[in-house]
Amino acid sequence: MSNARLLPFFASLLLFAGLFAGCADLQHKDRHKKLDQAVRSYIHAVRWGDLGAAASFIRPREGKMDPPDLSNLEGLKVTHYDYAIDAASEESEEALMTTKFDYYFEDTLVVKNVYQQVTWWWDPEVENWFMDGELPEFER
Repeated sequence: MSNARLLPFFASLLLFAGLFAGCADLQHKDRHKKLDQAVRSYIHAVRWGDLGAAASFIRPREGKMDPPDLSNLEGLKVTHYDYAIDAASEESEEALMTTKFDYYFEDTLVVKNVYQQVTWWWDPEVENWFMDGELPEFER
């Protein structure tokens, strides 16, 4: 086979390899974007008192979890939050979230804060992120 015939073959091979690498990069960026969206949705649900929605993000990697008892959280008001997400890279299938919530209960009006540190993990079967942990321990 002459060099003139091999050139189009190798050019096609390089193009295919570049497209494949680009697709993998897009998948990782999409996964990272989904992590950001899941964490923001969880944080906002806690912030606005929709703890049932917040609890829907909790899914242990192993075993089952009983639904949290939300009755003791009636009257909870979150006034402020800060959070950080630490993932090793966009390819990571695990990320650490650290959050601080400032809150009060309507019957006490004493502002307190609680810290939460949990691991988020990627489930490739449903292509979504879940929190392996519990809701913050809001104390009266």
